[in-house]
Amino acid sequence: MKNPSRPFVTAESDLETSFLDADYRSLYLYLACGFEGVKVFYLGMRENPVLESELEEPAHTVAVWIHDEYLYAIDDYNGLFIYDISENPADPQFINKKLFVDQLKDIVTVGDTAYCANTDGGLVLLDLNNPTDPEFIARYETETEINTVEESGGYVFASDVFGNYEVYHPDSLDLVTYLDRLTMRTAPEIIEDISGKYLAAVDTGSVARVFRLKSDWNRLELMGIGRGDQLGDFALEDNTAFIAAGADPLIMLNARINGYRPKLRFYPARVQHLLKKDSLLFMADNNNYQLWISQINSSPISTIGLIPYNKEAVAISSDDASNGNINLALFLKNQVILHNLNQDNMQVNSTAAISELDNLTTGLISGDYLYAANGDLLTIYIISDPAMPIFRGEYDWPGEIRSIQIIADRIYTSGDFGLRVHELQGPEPWVLEDSFEFEGTIENFVIDGNNIFCAAGEDGLLIVDADSENGIELVESYHTPGYARAIEISDSSLFVLDSYGFLIYNLSYSGEFPQPEAGPVPRRFELSQNYPNPFNQSTLIAVDIPTSADQMRIEIDIFNILGQKVRNLTNETATPGRRLYRWNGRNDDGDDLPGGIYLYRCRLGGIEESRKMLLLK
Repeated sequence: MKNPSRPFVTAESDLETSFLDADYRSLYLYLACGFEGVKVFYLGMRENPVLESELEEPAHTVAVWIHDEYLYAIDDYNGLFIYDISENPADPQFINKKLFVDQLKDIVTVGDTAYCANTDGGLVLLDLNNPTDPEFIARYETETEINTVEESGGYVFASDVFGNYEVYHPDSLDLVTYLDRLTMRTAPEIIEDISGKYLAAVDTGSVARVFRLKSDWNRLELMGIGRGDQLGDFALEDNTAFIAAGADPLIMLNARINGYRPKLRFYPARVQHLLKKDSLLFMADNNNYQLWISQINSSPISTIGLIPYNKEAVAISSDDASNGNINLALFLKNQVILHNLNQDNMQVNSTAAISELDNLTTGLISGDYLYAANGDLLTIYIISDPAMPIFRGEYDWPGEIRSIQIIADRIYTSGDFGLRVHELQGPEPWVLEDSFEFEGTIENFVIDGNNIFCAAGEDGLLIVDADSENGIELVESYHTPGYARAIEISDSSLFVLDSYGFLIYNLSYSGEFPQPEAGPVPRRFELSQNYPNPFNQSTLIAVDIPTSADQMRIEIDIFNILGQKVRNLTNETATPGRRLYRWNGRNDDGDDLPGGIYLYRCRLGGIEESRKMLLLK
């Protein structure tokens, strides 16, 4: 990866056709293509979908749905078309066409009942006991004008053009709940496991959002994949990302998903920090002060040990011990707990505490040495006998260390000073080999060849070249939706965890950093509601800038409830397109502001618009 090109969020394959709806069965994808009818693609070659067949009727296909062995295609002028796909899914065979009084525009099925959105905005119910000859059951007037329908968890989700969802019980058609303004790219999906009921979807920013549902269907958005300031670490194992979600259950996300829908599972451990070593997952639960040891190569994953501790953990590190077992260090705020674990059964052989430390931020075990970052010091201990750690030395650092890695005879550190590389002589960082000074904070980093990918907090994603003629040099930077705090690379994918969600980037190797392709230019000015709202760490404000506003001045200011201006967020020349601005809850002096209602105002040329937001503390 000498010269990776600009990363971008992977989401879809180019099918070289426009479509209004889609459904799939096995390796076949069925697209509703408007006046081009229905198109069937074979997905066996993921990077190159093959067009297998085209159905000229329906004449104007707006929706498709698969039920049992049948494909239902809606023509909003000519009714419901039914095809048999049992024999040859690549070439659907026409069975029947049904006309109804209502003009239909979308369809889902629950059991033997079809729920259809009609052009008047309500729901039409069809009996599918005979799937080739559906019969009209009833028409149901919804609370709002329905545009699309979806099904998940046995419930019917009906949405309007603004992204609001009405959720209906399929038997009684009682309105269970109303989900307002989710602005989802996919319909919400209900997920249930032993830890509770969840609602998941991917929003228009291609970020997975997850809500925990209470018994009354009130929803609490999880932070990160939703509410990110509870997220701590993540780890990768094959196709699964294990994400520490704070007070909420561990999230297991399919990180190789081909498409938009998040494939999510949950594990009852509520952890802030985690570490993967081989097939083991070590997880620090600061809610109950216990360290989970789980086996992740079994299905489902199994817990094989719980070790108590008594104060808040800030990091975990592990390495093979010289006695053939495993050393595991739990870095608390003011001490390090070092366990030596039996390799076979994970029982604790010995435990030692290193207490003469304060303000710990992170740490690392490497062979017979333990490195502890406390304040602006790097302290080293010899742990060849893990039951009796021995102080080796301490070294002044230019700032607070947030991440440590050792590769060969080099030690890499990052923090509020940027990035530093030292040559090791024994365990000591004796010679400063290179440095990258940075005004922000590099929370974490991952090294791939000569490139270092950095999760740089408020500054998003940085890519630096560690082998340039001028030393470590910034190659490119990218804004992430939220505060970037963790990063990992696997194959050709880059994974970033921020305060907005879990982001998956694809890395291509064209040898240059091209400018991103321009998205559609908005037709009119619009100031969107900030997201998330309420928030307690940072929030995003989106502004749609039309072509007519090119080269005008755009200014965004934040005011408190008394009308006093506390922050100028931007004052710059406007560029057409959708622009995102992030506010971190601080004033112009960098001081944290108290919780409460704030007003943000956007001025673009002679246009002015304001909205309210709620900062939680």
